[in-house]
Amino acid sequence: PEESAIRTVEPYVLKESRGRWYLLGFDADGNHSVAKSFGLDRIFDIQILSPKKFIPQRNIDWEEKYKHCFAMFTDGHPEHVTFFVDHRDGNYIEAMPIHPSQRLTRTNEGVIVKLYISVTLDFIMELMSRSWSLKIIEPLSLRERMREIYQEAERRNS
Repeated sequence: PEESAIRTVEPYVLKESRGRWYLLGFDADGNHSVAKSFGLDRIFDIQILSPKKFIPQRNIDWEEKYKHCFAMFTDGHPEHVTFFVDHRDGNYIEAMPIHPSQRLTRTNEGVIVKLYISVTLDFIMELMSRSWSLKIIEPLSLRERMREIYQEAERRNS
């Protein structure tokens, strides 16, 4: 288990993602140029540090920051992702879209899913939950990364 840490946070926004709530802001004791997310379920004690105050930065567009993200990870740049899944997974993805950019094309064999999204660890984990029918079409770098993950899993479980 991770040890608890005391943080001084400059709070900005509450954001829900996949059933969890997060406080978005800056670690006042750390790097002020990098926004962080703090899971509300992991915050155990809150103290208001008065009279210490911070002046909120008004130029932060939080919606834009997360526009191309699957969930809470914001690393990476958006790119076109295309993959294929069977009809069962396609029906689920249609009912519970992965991302607002999602476009589906049904074929006789299954569903082609197109997204414009940042390829982050949480997005890769979502794709892996569809492994039994998933085929990455593009980008090839994502296909190779998934292959490496599967190969490592096979080594661990052989």
